[in-house]
Amino acid sequence: MKTQATDHSFLLASLLRDEITPYFEKHNVQTDIKETMLIIKGTSIGEVGPIFLPIEFYRYNIRNRVIELFSAKRKQFEFEILGSSKNTVRVIDGYLVFNFEPNQNFEVIIRTSRFLTMRPVFPQTFESKFSMHDQVKYKFIPARDEAFSKDLIVVFSAMGRPHQYNFNYMKSFKDHPANQLFILDDFGEKGSYYLGKDLSFRNETSVISLIMNILHRIHATPKHVTTFGSSKGGYVALYYALKYGFGEVVSLAPSINLGDFLISQHPDLLEYMTGGSQSYHVYEMNQLIYDLVREKRDEMPYIHLMVGTADSRKLEHLDPFVSYLESLDIPFDYHIVEGVDHSELKFFAPQYIDYYFSRKFSLKSSLLYFFVMNEQFLVENDQIVFKMNVVTDESTEVAFYWYMNDQIYKKTPYSNDLETKIPYESGNQYRVKIFIRNRIAQDQKVIFNRTFTSET
Repeated sequence: MKTQATDHSFLLASLLRDEITPYFEKHNVQTDIKETMLIIKGTSIGEVGPIFLPIEFYRYNIRNRVIELFSAKRKQFEFEILGSSKNTVRVIDGYLVFNFEPNQNFEVIIRTSRFLTMRPVFPQTFESKFSMHDQVKYKFIPARDEAFSKDLIVVFSAMGRPHQYNFNYMKSFKDHPANQLFILDDFGEKGSYYLGKDLSFRNETSVISLIMNILHRIHATPKHVTTFGSSKGGYVALYYALKYGFGEVVSLAPSINLGDFLISQHPDLLEYMTGGSQSYHVYEMNQLIYDLVREKRDEMPYIHLMVGTADSRKLEHLDPFVSYLESLDIPFDYHIVEGVDHSELKFFAPQYIDYYFSRKFSLKSSLLYFFVMNEQFLVENDQIVFKMNVVTDESTEVAFYWYMNDQIYKKTPYSNDLETKIPYESGNQYRVKIFIRNRIAQDQKVIFNRTFTSET
């Protein structure tokens, strides 16, 4: 008789352990039970499996070698399968079915909290799946305006922490009228740059099949596509736009010399993607974008690039790439943001999305085009000074309201001055409210606050 799904932490873990143990040499089987985790280790003798684990009362999600089980309300279990790459798990008629390569070290980790993949709700409540060589997770939002029914914005995600896979910039695009396609890169612990493992490009084949499927659905062509992404997503946006003849690409701070970046920052990911970490693997990854430019120069997308002056990618990646485009007379936009480093992408990318795509679709921007950075309070000569930099167009002006202990102290009218000061008295709390507006369209205004508390 079937019973309701239980919250007992190790019911499924115990079942799996009892099923696995007979397949292992007794002295090699290790079971380690911790507060939120059970670990089963061993060395297989002969063929292991199939092992059937009942999950009929759970919803499941499989990402690579991590299996998640969900009850109606939340995530309950997470299985991580380690060992040989030939170890497999499938779902058949309400069972997880495990098969393990013979005569190999083997490990299963079962977690009941502190999960690798942190999203607590069932993924299919907000994402869809497309199956080709590999299964691609995506979110498609149809056009809100018939006038833009053939336009497609494809958004690629930046790199997160291991096993953390998220759609990027969905809130930033929520008011835009074109079709939107957000694609996850959950191929591997850190993803695969939407390309694949061991230079197989299997993931790429699946991703481009999804994009073409969406284009067929909306009766559009590759020239109707604009790809977008920042950092890793920016590289991928550029790669796909170049290789598949899309109309435009907006790429924020990509690492063009991908091999150099991976070998210095993520050597494990370089090895996952190429099968090694030798100099020729680095070189091959460095050349991917340059090779595409050479091959596709007669059918190039329009390229929009953006980077901050404090971002190492400017000198190491973007400046050389821009020089290369210039040498081939390929048109592009290169937007350089003064003072911004790579960590500040998350702050200015949403504003750039609004700025660029509002103009692309002839919409009224909901934000001023500006980036505020290098904000600082200074105490100088018995005065407290607030300074900032604003990268903007010539029509923007700034006003300041000073507060001392939450009481209005001074108002400074709109001007181009980015510095304001008042007398300083130790022990008080100071706050400055900053107003930034468009001098021509004065209804376009942004207001924010910054606070300074002096030492007593």
